[in-house]
Amino acid sequence: MATPEKSPYAPSLTDEEIMASLRARVRSRMDGATAAAMRASGVDYAYNFGLSIPQLRDLASELPSRLSLAQKLLSAQLREMRILGLLSFPAETLTYSQAISFAKSLETEELLSLFSTHLLAKNENVVACFPQGESLRVQRVWLNALSRRLLQNFPTSGLAQAIETTLGRLSAQPETLSVTEMDWLERLYNNEEWTEQISPALRSWTQLPEEHPLRNVASDLLSL
Repeated sequence: MATPEKSPYAPSLTDEEIMASLRARVRSRMDGATAAAMRASGVDYAYNFGLSIPQLRDLASELPSRLSLAQKLLSAQLREMRILGLLSFPAETLTYSQAISFAKSLETEELLSLFSTHLLAKNENVVACFPQGESLRVQRVWLNALSRRLLQNFPTSGLAQAIETTLGRLSAQPETLSVTEMDWLERLYNNEEWTEQISPALRSWTQLPEEHPLRNVASDLLSL
């Protein structure tokens, strides 16, 4: 009988040994043309080998769910190592203060999106604590995570506070409407549990002057 092939990242390997192996594997898949195209489109990192997210997910699936390793990967300068740090970070260990720190410190939209949808969205307790006193950037990270949970029909106990805070902000500051809020509102409206929670606000927005951004969004949703 053939002996099963060992994982390249056996539990006995240290973080440093795993990172050395990862660097070699990432380098062997380097795509200079893709990296250059990403830089040209504004996706800027200190170092970028141009690997795709599916390629990085495959590599991350082999990694041990070890907090110390994820933190070392996130501290690297290479784009691919940082993404692997997010993808392998044990979501159950994420704390609210860590989540706020990530939302404030991750520099690119790519990293923020991966953090929001692949890490924050997996921790129900943290994502339920909507950061109403934080910046718009941080709140949008939470809205993206909540949208992901709605899409996957996961429990969304943090939505009541998110709805109150975000609808109030949009009504007072309609200029802050973005694709993030529009996607979140659509997910809410298409979810039976939350449709009635936002319908009154949507109906009131339809009474706003023509060409008002909130009127357009409300009209589009209510016509679905």
